[in-house]
Amino acid sequence: MFSIKKIVLTGLLISFSTMLQAQSTDTFNLDETYAVDAAGAISLSSDDADVTIIGSDRRDVHIEIHYKLEVTGFSFGSHNKFDVHVRERNGDLVIEEQPRDFNGITFGSTSEEYTIHIEAPHGVSLDLDGDDENYTIREIDGQITIDADDAQARLIACKGDRFYFDMDDGTIAMDEGRGSLTIDVDDGKADIRNGRFDKISVDSDDGDFDIATSLRDTGSYSFDMDDGDLLFRVMSGGGIISIQHDNADISADSVFHQTVDEENEARYELSGGSASVTIDVDDADIELRKEN
Repeated sequence: MFSIKKIVLTGLLISFSTMLQAQSTDTFNLDETYAVDAAGAISLSSDDADVTIIGSDRRDVHIEIHYKLEVTGFSFGSHNKFDVHVRERNGDLVIEEQPRDFNGITFGSTSEEYTIHIEAPHGVSLDLDGDDENYTIREIDGQITIDADDAQARLIACKGDRFYFDMDDGTIAMDEGRGSLTIDVDDGKADIRNGRFDKISVDSDDGDFDIATSLRDTGSYSFDMDDGDLLFRVMSGGGIISIQHDNADISADSVFHQTVDEENEARYELSGGSASVTIDVDDADIELRKEN
């Protein structure tokens, strides 16, 4: 009996040792071309990916996806192999990462590579849904919507007229923009340059915003922030800037004429137009600047 137990124990130890040294790899590679209408939409759902989307003169969509997960160690439980489904739908294109459900415990180290590269017609719109993403978008001229947590988005030479960002902790950078800009973040940052927006809506708990735009006479520009910093740069145009605040530090260039200076309210007028700018903050640093 003792020898049998010893053999069983030895076998378990050998198996355990083998598991400790085991290495598993999950890979996925896609390199395909799909049809899309010239003014269609691309929907992408993904997590933890470096995403690059480039607009071009092509009439279809070229998608390259590379995924590799290496696990050194061992794990108990089950998980789904990585997979992405792509389907064409009424002139649009839907790209969906499948759920990566894992029920168990992993001991050891992991290494993950995940990149998505999309080349599409200039005029397509984007609807992006993700978590921990890094987006680089260049020369896409349709509407751009990003709904993501803990994400970074960099837009370059995108000439659409609607931009919508909904992020918990996000960073947004744009080198130009026009039309409508909506930003809804908890702890976020935005650096917007060379804007020609006729509508801006920013809703933030604790944000840091540097926004440069021209003002349209019929335009509406709204900032609702709890604790944050706002640098608002006016490139051209003018209007009335109303600031409601609890405890804000406000500074403005001399071209902004202050008409109201109350404990919880400040108002400025900038000649050159009749736009409406409203800023509602709790504790914030606010700077109003006129760009030459």
